[in-house]
Amino acid sequence: MGRSLGYILILAGVLLTLVLYFFQDQLVLSKQDFAISISILRISTFFLLFFTSTTLIALGQKVISKRLYLLGLFLLPALIPDLFHILSFSFFPDFITENKRHKTAYLYLFSRFMVMVALFLSAFNHRFFKKEGLERATLIPLTLFSLLTSFTLVLYYPQLPPIFLHMDAVKPAWYKTLYDFLSLTLFSFLAIHIYRQRVFGDRVSPFISLAVGFLALSVFAFSLSLHKHPFDPMVPLASFFRFLGYGLFSFSILYLSVRKEAKAIMGSTQKLLKALMKEAPVKEGDVFYLNIDKACLYGIGNLFIYDIKNSRLIAQVYSDRKERPPHVGVKDVKGSGSLSLDRDYHYSVYGDYLVLTEVSSEYSPDGESPLKKLHIMNVERLLLGYMLNWIDFDRSIGEKNKEIQRLYLILETSEYATQAYNNIETFSKQVLERLDYVLKMDGSLFYMWNINAELPDKITFSTGLLTKFPNLKSHELIEKVMESPELYGIRENYIYCKFESSYYQAGLVGLRLSREFEQEELMFLKTVANQLFHVIRLMKVIEDLQKAQASIRLLAEYDPLSLLYNRNSFEKLLEKEIDRADRSGEPLCLLFIDVDNLKVVNDTYGYNVGDFLLKSIAEVIKKGIRKLDIAGRLGGDEFGIILPRANKKTARDVAERLRQEIIRKSLVVDNAEIHAGVSISIVCYPLDAKSKEEMISIGEGIMYAIKKEDKGSIKVVDETTKELYATFRRVERDILDSLERGLVEVFLQDIVDLKTKKTEAFEGLMRLVVKGELLPAGNFIHMAEQMGLIHRLDLTIIEKLFQEVSQLQVERDFLLFINISPRDLTEDFMKEVMAKVKHYKINPERIVFEITEREAIQDIFKISDFIKSMKNEGFRFAIDDFGSGYASYLYIKYLPVDFLKIEGEFIKGMKRSDIDKNFIKSMLDIARGFGIKTIAEYVEDKETFDLLVDMGVDYAQGYYIGKPGKVKEKLITYLSKGANR
Repeated sequence: MGRSLGYILILAGVLLTLVLYFFQDQLVLSKQDFAISISILRISTFFLLFFTSTTLIALGQKVISKRLYLLGLFLLPALIPDLFHILSFSFFPDFITENKRHKTAYLYLFSRFMVMVALFLSAFNHRFFKKEGLERATLIPLTLFSLLTSFTLVLYYPQLPPIFLHMDAVKPAWYKTLYDFLSLTLFSFLAIHIYRQRVFGDRVSPFISLAVGFLALSVFAFSLSLHKHPFDPMVPLASFFRFLGYGLFSFSILYLSVRKEAKAIMGSTQKLLKALMKEAPVKEGDVFYLNIDKACLYGIGNLFIYDIKNSRLIAQVYSDRKERPPHVGVKDVKGSGSLSLDRDYHYSVYGDYLVLTEVSSEYSPDGESPLKKLHIMNVERLLLGYMLNWIDFDRSIGEKNKEIQRLYLILETSEYATQAYNNIETFSKQVLERLDYVLKMDGSLFYMWNINAELPDKITFSTGLLTKFPNLKSHELIEKVMESPELYGIRENYIYCKFESSYYQAGLVGLRLSREFEQEELMFLKTVANQLFHVIRLMKVIEDLQKAQASIRLLAEYDPLSLLYNRNSFEKLLEKEIDRADRSGEPLCLLFIDVDNLKVVNDTYGYNVGDFLLKSIAEVIKKGIRKLDIAGRLGGDEFGIILPRANKKTARDVAERLRQEIIRKSLVVDNAEIHAGVSISIVCYPLDAKSKEEMISIGEGIMYAIKKEDKGSIKVVDETTKELYATFRRVERDILDSLERGLVEVFLQDIVDLKTKKTEAFEGLMRLVVKGELLPAGNFIHMAEQMGLIHRLDLTIIEKLFQEVSQLQVERDFLLFINISPRDLTEDFMKEVMAKVKHYKINPERIVFEITEREAIQDIFKISDFIKSMKNEGFRFAIDDFGSGYASYLYIKYLPVDFLKIEGEFIKGMKRSDIDKNFIKSMLDIARGFGIKTIAEYVEDKETFDLLVDMGVDYAQGYYIGKPGKVKEKLITYLSKGANR
């Protein structure tokens, strides 16, 4: 209730009293009206006071405050004179003695006195009743005093001094006026004191203060009455004010203090229970925090829970935000139960826990609310139990977790033995972290030492070791462990376990800063280490296998020299980019880069220098293109770049920048600088070409024109190049026509055994008849592959060769070398070849299929499987142009071939180049190691022939030995030489 409203009501009562006082002569009541109004008001007042008093007593101190309870208790004696008064006044004409005005007046004034006593005793109970139980001891004599005094007044009122002089004039005696003045003063004092000190609490005190104010008004009105008329209207007004005062007592105490607060408590409790069903505490460090809506914590701000034994905060419940807990001497807390309820905090001890509750500031020390206190204690118990459940659950989970950690760690390492899906570093790191936790170690490390290289292969540190041992020299610790003769042991501040497998040693080391290790802990470390090492052994095998697979994938998809995409992968990616360009509508350009004069570099400095030059150019290309661009090596000295989302101008700018950068970059060999030049052709999709094949054909056609006319330049598709392309396409159509018509001739070239100097084999060479002219295979093979005719072409030459040999009925077992494309290496091709072998009755052991080295790498797994299948049928295999690639020796490891045909460029240069000789010698050593025969190509003079014989090459082939000729002519000559011998 607002202060201003209370002032208004009191002022209104004062004004009403004064107005009625001035007009009391005009408003005199009849005797009957006066009696009825007085009876109704005083009877109602009595029963209202009786109801308030008994209700307060019935509620007791567990629901209402001590002051309110004492007020109800001490109002009981005040009811006795009030009861005598209404009995004498209303119900009995002569109650015990004759009813007179003095008699009722004395009872009325004595009743007022007892009410004042009750108010003073309850308002100042902390001064009157400093000892426990003194209140009840006071009640009995006070009740007896009220009862005896009331009877005395009823029996002996005639002997008492009269209150009213001159009964006809009804004039009050001076001592009655003095008593009224003192009563008015005391009631006013009580009203002000209750309001200011909030004696009965913030919510109730203003209303009780107003109630006492109306009692003061009742005294004021009664003091102005009965001066002239016995039926003065001021008397009913005084009774009315007294009725209002008692009514406010009942309203403030029963409604505001009990019902409203109980309702608020019940509502907040219901919300709290609902909130606890939804919310869960969050653990931060060692403290659990629970955020509850403010509406759920009626009268409570924050709640802190302390562990008394450990003297620390373990939980906090808050509404708006976390508050710093007040300083509490937890160690000094003893006993149990509620300690105190003050303005700020409520302290309670429940066993080993102290609950500190921040209460609303509206409850002053003098106005404590038992209902609220009961609510706070209930909330404390509820939240304590709730939080302890979480804490105990967390603690029990932690303890159980610690118990199973060792078993779990062992099981985990065992699981990795069958599911080693992680790498060694990650897995060992996980094991180290778990070991640190389980064994309470300050740090640990795992190492793998390569015994052959005498270097560490892997070293993994736990987080604890990195943070707690910043100055640890790990290499010295590992050396100590490795030098130790025991496989496991305990040292001053560390334990270790190690084992050796093949070429490496692995070890596990755990460290502590202070506490020593026990034998039991070493045994557990050994158990875990055995599991770990078992997994590591398996993971090492898997890791090595993965590295090998990655190497094979690299060989299958990338060019091993430049580490750019190989031609096969490049063309597949070009198809995808063309599809993307079709969907997005964005342009696409293709650069063809051809290295100028690479042959000169190879002849002058050797093929190894040429390869380094190609690698250098590849590095320039990698650095000079965007992330979305795609670069590949298409052949010996050819590179390609796919430029997505690029127009012709952008492509030309990129080409010019790359050309200049390649020119600027030099390769130093024997104090000589080698500068490379490149020619670049540009084709854009869909402006210049409509398909992948057309882009490649136009690009190669433009490159052909650049090489012929303007080497080292950049050309894009224009009218001239379109005309050139048209011409090139006409030549292609002629060749295609001959291919489709099967106009193929088979030639043979001699292969001699350098030990016996006799012809032991022939290589089948393909020639295509185009408009009456014979074209060598190099002029049309690539086109046949692009047109998808290579399969039919290979079968054609095989069949023609078998047919010619079978017609001549050659019985001597010479070998036939036949070149085939890697695209033919399929099961269907093998079936067709086997059918032709059976049809023409050719011994499969006489057939040697040649696979070009640079083509073999495109799908080494597929080729390896095919070779193994065909060798099971008796066929033999050779690698052609061996040594032309960067990773030549790698082929021998994966391809089970019988012959190596050494790259002709090495043979041509061996007379003047020691480098070429050394390359040939290394090839011969490798081949002999694998039991593979060697064949030298391009033997064109006697000096070369003799050098090859001295070096131990097995076979030779070339113009010096024999030029290619038609099958019949070659075989007839061969047979005639055999007959002469």
